[in-house]
Amino acid sequence: MRVFWLNTLDELAPYADEWERLAGGVPFRSWTWLSNWWRHYGPNDADNQHTQLATLCVFDDANALVGVAPWYLDCSAMRGRVLRPLGCGEVCSEYLTVLCQPSREAAVADAIADFLVQNTLDKSPDTLHWDSLDLEAVDAEDRSVAELVRCLSGADCSVHRENGPSCWRLELPTDWESYLASLSKRQRRTVRRLERDLLTSGRATLHCVTRLDELPRAMELLVDLHQRRRQSLGEPGCFA
Repeated sequence: MRVFWLNTLDELAPYADEWERLAGGVPFRSWTWLSNWWRHYGPNDADNQHTQLATLCVFDDANALVGVAPWYLDCSAMRGRVLRPLGCGEVCSEYLTVLCQPSREAAVADAIADFLVQNTLDKSPDTLHWDSLDLEAVDAEDRSVAELVRCLSGADCSVHRENGPSCWRLELPTDWESYLASLSKRQRRTVRRLERDLLTSGRATLHCVTRLDELPRAMELLVDLHQRRRQSLGEPGCFA
């Protein structure tokens, strides 16, 4: 397998469709999510030397894209040159990983680890110089990252693990009545009262966005309603 370091979205864009397939339907791993994250959270200055895209693409012998490490390089005097996953930080991405074809996790991880180790030894200007790899928002059972950590550890890289925040998931019933039936008697009364006082009375109406041109206005309303509610409780709100 061959590994290439790509450091602009223009270089990565031709592989967007393959990237989406490797994401396996997980939104936070998709090209759409991560490329837009970089457009908004990446550096505004093209000459910025402190933060730059550093995504690794793995190709097999048939020149097919079989793996992607969607990372960027964050440089500081205190921590050195740190590789971080696209999508990390304050935007609440979850299930970040090294993308790869199913059943090829070990081979892709081995190729990436070998590339990273070789780049610590090669001091030429066009290599990816890095000091540490800081992965977050990773599922504790993620096989791709586990394989990468195993390979790096086997190459005498120091590894430190710690638990991150929990990612909660709710299994929802298939319809509204089943949801109500799952609640306690007191909660059902509360929900029924809200339905009667807000929706049935017409005080509140439910709007479904069905066209892209409706989305900007809908987002404005969502942000406004959320902020007013949280601020009434003395909180800043998610969109502060």
